[in-house]
Amino acid sequence: MALEWVVLGYAAAAEAVMVILLMMPGLDGLRRSD
Repeated sequence: MALEWVVLGYAAAAEAVMVILLMMPGLDGLRRSD
């Protein structure tokens, strides 16, 4: 059942990428304001 781990890992990676993309604009704004 390795396929289950692959699917879970892919979903976790996609979620992490979404969070990073959502946080990046705020980080860029803070960096530019300094």
